Amino acid sequence: MIKEFASELRHSHNKLARFLLAIVAIAIIVALLPKEAHFKYEFEAGKPWLHDDLLAPFDFAIIKTDKQKAEERAEINSFTKPFFTRENEAAKNAIENFKLGLSLEEDRWDSTKIKTFEKWGVTQLKEIYGKGIIENHEVLTDESAVNIVSDHREKRQPLSGLYTLQEAADYISDHVSESAPEDSIMVKNLVIENLKPNLAYNPDLTEKVIQQRMEEIADYYGKVEKNEKIISRGEIVDKSAFQKLKSFETAYLKRYNNTEGNILLIIGQVILVTIVVFVLLFYMAIFRPDIFNELNKFSLILTLFVLFVVLAVITTWFDQLNIYLLPICILPIVIRNFFESRIASFVHVITIITIGLYAPNGFEYVFIQIMTGLIALFTLTGLRKRAQFLTSAFVIFITYSLMYLGFTVIKEGHFTDIDYNYFLWFGGSAMLTLLAYPVIFIFEKLFKLISDLTLLELSDTNNDLLKQLNLKAPGTFQHSMQVANLAEEASSIIGADSLLVRTGALYHDIGKMKNPAYFIENQSGSGNPHNQLTYAESAKVIINHVIKGIEMAKKKRLPEQIIDFIRTHHGTTVTRYFYYKARQENESVNMDDFQYPGPIPFSKETAILMMADSVEAASRSLKNYEVEKLEQLVDQIIDSQLNEDQFIHADITLRDISRIKKVFKKRLKNIYHVRIEYPDKA
Repeated sequence: MIKEFASELRHSHNKLARFLLAIVAIAIIVALLPKEAHFKYEFEAGKPWLHDDLLAPFDFAIIKTDKQKAEERAEINSFTKPFFTRENEAAKNAIENFKLGLSLEEDRWDSTKIKTFEKWGVTQLKEIYGKGIIENHEVLTDESAVNIVSDHREKRQPLSGLYTLQEAADYISDHVSESAPEDSIMVKNLVIENLKPNLAYNPDLTEKVIQQRMEEIADYYGKVEKNEKIISRGEIVDKSAFQKLKSFETAYLKRYNNTEGNILLIIGQVILVTIVVFVLLFYMAIFRPDIFNELNKFSLILTLFVLFVVLAVITTWFDQLNIYLLPICILPIVIRNFFESRIASFVHVITIITIGLYAPNGFEYVFIQIMTGLIALFTLTGLRKRAQFLTSAFVIFITYSLMYLGFTVIKEGHFTDIDYNYFLWFGGSAMLTLLAYPVIFIFEKLFKLISDLTLLELSDTNNDLLKQLNLKAPGTFQHSMQVANLAEEASSIIGADSLLVRTGALYHDIGKMKNPAYFIENQSGSGNPHNQLTYAESAKVIINHVIKGIEMAKKKRLPEQIIDFIRTHHGTTVTRYFYYKARQENESVNMDDFQYPGPIPFSKETAILMMADSVEAASRSLKNYEVEKLEQLVDQIIDSQLNEDQFIHADITLRDISRIKKVFKKRLKNIYHVRIEYPDKA
C-alpha cells in the first residue's frame, strides 16, 4: 500500500511538473514574440495579388516613395537661390575712404576741384553700391539670380542687376571717359581702389532655408477613401498599387499598434502558442507515452522547442542577421539522436510553424525549413558513423540552395534577381549544424539520457570493457555478439531502437567475467566447476553474474539505460536446470534461491534482449539443427517467457512477438546452415 501511495504521489508530481513546464514554455515564447501588429497580406511589386479583392477598411493617405521625396529634395536644392547679405557699412566706408584720399591731394588741387571730384566720386559710389557689388563665389556658377537680405527683408535679384568688382571698375572707367574732369585717371583709380563687395554669401542662411523647405515636404501625395478598391485578385502589383499597399500596411500597423491593439495582440499570441504547445503535448501523450510520462524526456523535447523558438526571435532583432543563419536543423538532428525520426519530425514541424508566426516571408520560410529538416533526418537514418553529420550539413546546404532557387524562379520568372547573400546564410547555417555533435552530449548530461552517438562509442568492440570480456570470457563475448545481431535485426523489424538493443546486448553478460569458467560457453573440456558445488550454490553463481555485471557497469560509469539491460535480461525467471535437479533430490527446495532478482523487462528493447539471449543460448545446446527443432525451440522459449508474465510491463504486442519469432527462426537457420530436405523422386 505504501508503494502504491508513493507511486501515485510521484505520478501526481510528474503531472504537475509537466503542466508547469508547459505554462512556463508558453510564457517565455509569448514574452519574447514581437509585440507589433503583423500585416496579414504578403505581396511583391510586379507580381500578381494572390489574395481576394482588397477594399480599404478605413481612410488612409498614400505615402510618397523615397524616390519621390529624393526628387523633391533635389528640386529644392536646385531651385533654392543662394542668400547674400547686404553689408550697409561697405558703401559708407568706401565713400569715407575716397574722401580721405582726396584730402591728401590738397597740394595738387584747389578746394574747388576737390569738391568737384568728391561730388563725382560719391555719386558713382552711391550708384554702384545702390545696386550692389556681389562677391565672387562658386555658388554663382550656374545661377541667374540670388536672394538679397537687407534689414531683415528678402528680395530676389537677377545677377544682371548686380555688379561684380570688375564690372563696377569698368563702370567707373566708362563714366570717366565720357565726362571726366581734369586728372580723371587719378580720381578714377582712387574710386576703384575703395570698391569692396557689399553683398556677402550667407551659407548658414542658405542651408537653413533649404532645410526648412525640405521639412515642409509632405509625406503623402494622395488619399484612399474607405471602401475604395485598392487592388483586385490576380491584378499585377504595379508601382501605383504597390505604393497604395505599402501605405495601407503602414496605416494598418499604426492603427493597431496601440495599447488596446497590443493587448489584443498578446491575447492572440497566447491563444496560438498555447494551441501549438498543447498539440505537441497531446502528440506525445497519445503516440509517445514513454516520452510524455518520463519527465526528463518530456523536459528535453519542450526545452529544445522553446530554445529554438527563442533563438529565432532573437535573430530577428538584428538587422545584420538573416533568420536562415539560425541552424534550425540542429533541432530534429538532436531529437533523432535520443528518440526516433517520427517524434523528431513532428517537433521540427511544430517549431517551424511557431517561428513562421513572425518570420519574414512566413510561408516561404516554413516550407523551406520543414523540407530541409526532413531531408536532414533522412541522412541520419541508421546512424552508424560520425561522418554522417558532415553529410547532413552538406545536404542541408544543397537543399536550402535548391529550394531558394525554386522559390526565386516561381516569384520572379528568371534567375537574374537572385540574392547571392542567401547562399552565405545557407552555408553558415549548414556549418553551424555541426554544433549538433557537442549539443547532443550537453543535453545528454543535462537530462540523463543516452544518445545514438554514445551508443556508437559504447558498441565499438575496441571499448575497454568489451576487450576485457573477449579476453577473459571469449565464449561469452561470442555469445553476446550473436545475441546483439539477433536483437538488432528483431528491433528493426518492429520499430524498436536497434542501436540501443545492440549496445545493451554487448554488455548484458559482462558479469560473467568474474567467474567465466562457471558458464558453459567458456568451458573448453577441462572440467566443470559446478561439479564441486551444490545445486543451490551453482544457481547462486549463475544468478550472481547479473549482480556482478551491474556493479562492473556502474564502476565503469555505463549509462543507466545500458545497465537496465543487465538487470532485466533474465527478468524473474528461474535457473531451471539447477532448480529441477535440486527438486529431484529434495522436494522442499525454496524456489527463491534459484530465481533471478529481476526486474522484468519494461520496454520493447529489454524484452527483445531477453528473448534473443535465451534463444541464442538454448540453440547452442541442440544436437540436431533441423528446421523443426529450431522453430520449436524459438516458440517454446518465448512462449514460456510469455506465460511467466515476463513481458507485461514491456509495451510489446503479440504481433511484435510473432514477428520477432520469425526473425529469430530465419537467423538461426542461417547461422547453423540448415537446409530443407527434399523427398526422393518416386
